[in-house]
Amino acid sequence: MIVGVSLAVVAILAVVLVRVVPRAERAREAADLAADRDRAETGDTVDEPGSNTTRRRSSTSVAPAEPPSTTTTAPVRGGRQAPLAMGEPFRITYEDGAVEVVVTSFTADALAPIQAENQFNDPPPPGQQYALVGLTATYRAGPSQATMPWLLSALRVSVFGQSAVELNTYSCSAVIPDRLDSFSELLDGGTLSGNECVLLPIADAAGPVLLRAEESICFTDCDEIWVRLQ
Repeated sequence: MIVGVSLAVVAILAVVLVRVVPRAERAREAADLAADRDRAETGDTVDEPGSNTTRRRSSTSVAPAEPPSTTTTAPVRGGRQAPLAMGEPFRITYEDGAVEVVVTSFTADALAPIQAENQFNDPPPPGQQYALVGLTATYRAGPSQATMPWLLSALRVSVFGQSAVELNTYSCSAVIPDRLDSFSELLDGGTLSGNECVLLPIADAAGPVLLRAEESICFTDCDEIWVRLQ
């Protein structure tokens, strides 16, 4: 009877192995196929242990970093970084037309000609000196052909030295030779020439000294040109 029971147990185990083992093999084969498919999509390879078969291994590719841009923008001609030279004509445009300007001269220490112009002129304050800038300005009327009531309605000039502080023409109250007539009315083509005066710190006189010409009345997108005086 024991022999019979043993034979029955063996038969049952054989049936279980026949059913279970193929299922496990099929599951493993399905997993291998899925892994092969993933590796084929990603593109890497791996060697199979114990065989000459090479299978692809997944990897993450990293795009090479773009080199930093070496493109540089050239300074704008007539801007503060690339000022015009004295004698180069330029134009300042405003609402009713434009003013064509040429800086004709610059005298960093103009005490002698200013004293010669008027003996009652006060000497400049300590640490400063009189400087003269020669200008020629021509009015170009717009389509309306409106007159220019005075030059200061369209053009304003100031000077900057090493101190980087604006030096305007109002700082100089001396009587100067050939002062630019900023208050005469102009028609199209009218031209004025003369000098403007600023008080220049002695420390700024060695240069560089820049002149800025700009629209007199402007709040945004103002037209301006820089000229190197020395």
